[in-house]
Amino acid sequence: MSSIRVFEGFCQKNLFAKNIPFLPNGLSVRKFSAQPPHSAQKMDLSRLEVLLRGERQKQPELKSLQFGKVFSDHMFQIQWNSKDGWFKPRILPYSQISIYPSAAALHYGLECFEGMKAYKDASGEVRLFRPDKNIERFQTSSTRLTLPTFDNNELLEAIKRLVDIDRDWVPAQRGYSLYIRPFAICTPVSYTHLRAHETVLD
Repeated sequence: MSSIRVFEGFCQKNLFAKNIPFLPNGLSVRKFSAQPPHSAQKMDLSRLEVLLRGERQKQPELKSLQFGKVFSDHMFQIQWNSKDGWFKPRILPYSQISIYPSAAALHYGLECFEGMKAYKDASGEVRLFRPDKNIERFQTSSTRLTLPTFDNNELLEAIKRLVDIDRDWVPAQRGYSLYIRPFAICTPVSYTHLRAHETVLD
């Protein structure tokens, strides 16, 4: 078990429009039937493979940071397909991912992400701010896009283990945090299907 702590606090709820009878300017709404989502499957973190970076990056000065420009040493990654389910989960050095030009994520936007933050408290402990709410929203997005669903507690534990490995990247200074953005993309070779049959979750 990792030593990352989760704490409660205020969190604004994300609002979704459930019923839209019409759109402005006379635009019509086309009714469609979404295919049922994939059933939740276990990632099995007992199989987690950890590959550490040989030499850690030099961290920049906090005052020079720009959002989305600097990345920590490692990332969590797991692949999925409709035949075998979730593959072996891995924590590995931050690197590029490779997908085919025909991937549905590029053509139909079959992808989603969440954003959460890790902080250090006054005693130096790393804390995540209500990540369970972010993961619930991530689950909702994945379900609506027919991306594979997951066990919320398993994904939270995977994120905690990743943050624990890169805990030196969590700033101690007030006003700074480590931004964590899990995402899922639909990666099948063919773009003739609108339902996810292959996915990468990072």
